[in-house]
Amino acid sequence: RLGQFEQAIENLQASLKYEADTLSVTLEKAATYRYAANFDAAEKELKNCANFQNVNAEYHYQLARLHEARGLYDEAMENYKVALELSPDHQKALFHLAYRCDLYGNEEAAIDYYKQIVSTAPVYVNALINLAVLYEDMGEFNKASKCIDKVLESHPNHQRAALFKKDIESSKTMYYDEEKEKKKTHKAQILEMPISDFELSVRSRNCLRKMKIETIDDLLNITEAELLSYKNFGETSLREIKVILDSKGLRLGMALEESEQPPTETLDAADVGEG
Repeated sequence: RLGQFEQAIENLQASLKYEADTLSVTLEKAATYRYAANFDAAEKELKNCANFQNVNAEYHYQLARLHEARGLYDEAMENYKVALELSPDHQKALFHLAYRCDLYGNEEAAIDYYKQIVSTAPVYVNALINLAVLYEDMGEFNKASKCIDKVLESHPNHQRAALFKKDIESSKTMYYDEEKEKKKTHKAQILEMPISDFELSVRSRNCLRKMKIETIDDLLNITEAELLSYKNFGETSLREIKVILDSKGLRLGMALEESEQPPTETLDAADVGEG
């Protein structure tokens, strides 16, 4: 982290004198060279332990990281997968594979890998935040919030998580406002439907025209008794009108009833049939 790569390499090499594990030291040296952008030196270190191919998960993880640094993303993903075959709980391999899947647009696989990470302790903050981002993009706001809440439980002062929490709440509000507007639009479309769009007898059609009843909304603002009081409008015509309204989950005089009581969602699009 301090950028003192040469000193780090010297210290790692010196640790071998104290019986440090040779494989661990070699892999750490490869990682250090990679951080220093000395990819050739990193490759040389990894070649020194090539006999651990298909045996050691960390070897394949470090090899994947080197491939990734060089822009060889397919090779990197293959080695991450091998690392996971050897060690299914290798969190870093899971994280980088999930991240790469996300970049490739394979959100389903990315989510699966991130979920494997966050299901175990300790809390992997970046995995939780990335998973929350994916959930938010999918409109799964409650799941996104749970991920961020888990981060804030262990890291109450995590600024990025706190800001993202606010973004999720804002997105949730916008989403529900859009859905509400869609329902209102659907409701309006139904209420504005002209009576002429429905199959009615000539008598019923003529009577309604004389009464200046032209839309579904007009029928919601008149009672059954008022309809029957008009000349030539009988029970047969009434039944025809009721069939039309029943198909939409509506009834005569419905709007009048609602104007006399607190607003409800009776006429919301969620409760209105498609016909």
